[in-house]
Amino acid sequence: MNFRETVLWHVGRYPRMTAQDLVKLAYQSACGSGHMLPSREEALRRLEEEIAATPQTGGELFTPIGGGLCRLNLAAFAQSGLRAATVAGIFLCAEGSGNLEENLSVIRDMAGEGVLPVSRGDLEAYLDDYRARGCPPVSHSDIYRSLYAPAYRLAPLSLASRIRLLQAMDRIIAEKGTVRVAIDGMSASGKTTLGEQLRIVYGANLFHMDDFFLPLERKTPERLAESGGNVDYERFYEEVARHENGEEFEYRPYECGTWRLLDPVRVTPNPVFITEGAYSLHPTLRSGYDLKVFFGIDPQTQSARIMKRNGPEKHKRFIGEWIPMENRYIADCGVKEICDVFLSASDEAEFLEKFR
Repeated sequence: MNFRETVLWHVGRYPRMTAQDLVKLAYQSACGSGHMLPSREEALRRLEEEIAATPQTGGELFTPIGGGLCRLNLAAFAQSGLRAATVAGIFLCAEGSGNLEENLSVIRDMAGEGVLPVSRGDLEAYLDDYRARGCPPVSHSDIYRSLYAPAYRLAPLSLASRIRLLQAMDRIIAEKGTVRVAIDGMSASGKTTLGEQLRIVYGANLFHMDDFFLPLERKTPERLAESGGNVDYERFYEEVARHENGEEFEYRPYECGTWRLLDPVRVTPNPVFITEGAYSLHPTLRSGYDLKVFFGIDPQTQSARIMKRNGPEKHKRFIGEWIPMENRYIADCGVKEICDVFLSASDEAEFLEKFR
């Protein structure tokens, strides 16, 4: 869904959009929430005030705005299954990935085609003044506010399309006050990116299984013949997983390129504990998690992502060595069968289809 398609969707839904509202859409799509990010505490305080003042009329929870972002409709908060703290955290990682000038060019061309509710002349006049002011953040017009009562927070499309994971985490937090999540699955599916987003959203402790691969001296034929044997699950358990009572602890990441343990990392436990990476749900570790997540990807997309990310030499090793080991572990250890939530690299594209 490109920006032109996004604009057409919004004009269809909000036909009284003015030049100001179109430019706001272009700005948010390109710049996200970066210009207005408060502290986590302030973001939550403002959100709670706005939720209290917003009638809970329901409707769609998310609407896409381009640039990898959505608007999260606060009028649907009561039925969202999310805590206010989670929505505030989502807002904190809503960074735009578009280009403002390109977006403005799109709406200018569309106005010239006569497909927008403003003329090319009126839009050009607004843009001349907007540029003279240095292209600042934009508020909705009075007309838009009166007709459509906008109340929302920005959210990454990647999280909007995986809301069932956030809902599941929030249910457990509501019940227990804490949640421990493992995100396992296929190489290049998006586990690390998702883990980092959840760290921001929840202020979570985040651990990477890449920091616990088996040391070179322990890579014996017998160990590597074991499904999941190329991860140091014993050390992960001793240094990380067994800590459950809130005490601070340390662990040492393992650096594969230099085959050595790095300096200790000190951890102050938070209510949300996330482990991401292949082998997170090794049979010796899985009982320690409240929520088990499997992240999949089709082979073609997987291969293309690895080539782009790692280059041809490592791509060859992934395809010929590491991916077969991961696939054997997934099958032999029944990883999919014990998971509660299933995600895919195609979630975002499938989410956008309903808006086309």
